[in-house]
Amino acid sequence: MKKNRFMKIAAVVFTLCLITTCGISTTLAKYTTSSSASDTARVAKWGVEVSTSGTMFGKAYGANNAGAYADRIVAETSASVDTSGSDKIVAPGTKNDTGIQIKIKGKPEVAFGISASGTVNSEIFLANGEYAVMVEAKGINAATDFAAKKLYTLAGTTYTKATAFDATATYYELTNYAKVVGRYNPIVWKGEVFANGTKNIGNGTNTFSTLQNAVDALATNGINKVGAFVANENVDLVYILTWEWKFHNTDETDAYDTILGDLMAGRRVVKLNGDTATAPLNGTDYSLVVKCSISVSATQIN
Repeated sequence: MKKNRFMKIAAVVFTLCLITTCGISTTLAKYTTSSSASDTARVAKWGVEVSTSGTMFGKAYGANNAGAYADRIVAETSASVDTSGSDKIVAPGTKNDTGIQIKIKGKPEVAFGISASGTVNSEIFLANGEYAVMVEAKGINAATDFAAKKLYTLAGTTYTKATAFDATATYYELTNYAKVVGRYNPIVWKGEVFANGTKNIGNGTNTFSTLQNAVDALATNGINKVGAFVANENVDLVYILTWEWKFHNTDETDAYDTILGDLMAGRRVVKLNGDTATAPLNGTDYSLVVKCSISVSATQIN
């Protein structure tokens, strides 16, 4: 019995030793594997600048090549053109051959494209038709005076050609007559694109009879035609818009210019329609104002 009890105690002690040994082995057999990483970044440089300079019109135009008008807003005649009001003006014989310049320059670190658009709100024109200034006829006091002239009478806002003499009537006659065939656009526009100092216009045409055509050409064949730019590609583009209203004194356009000036002066300009004549409609028969906005932008390509 004593022997058996001893054996039991020995067995317990042995078991505890095994457990203790196993615990020590686990602590000594720990393996460790590790790794680390780090990085930094900055925002890519945009670096494209779009700017405008110059002006299209002025309040005064000096004689061509006059030193005081080095900005080249000039008149081709010896007399100057000037306004006493605050509005900028245009007139036959004036031009601006430096105009507005739109510049796009830079070297961004992203690919980008350039686009242009424009809106023409109004431009100067005289539509197809016959025009004249109606003035009161003086000294019509006999049938012989009546027969010698093409006279009109006024009822409301309509002038009607008179067919018989009336000693009590007030008669009117036409002056500054002009017949426009088609549509008269007095200002010639020029739009040019220079890439790195070299002219680069999409289809080779840079002179336009209307401002709308000039703006459309800029949007479709001008700056847009240069194409897309890759990252780190240098861009150096300049778009120049200029104009000229040529001075005429030997052809029918001189009469057209006179009618436009008469309209601006508020004279009784009429548009003829057979035996009647009425005031022409602003915006339909003519316009005396040029107004336009142009937008050019550079945008990162997705």
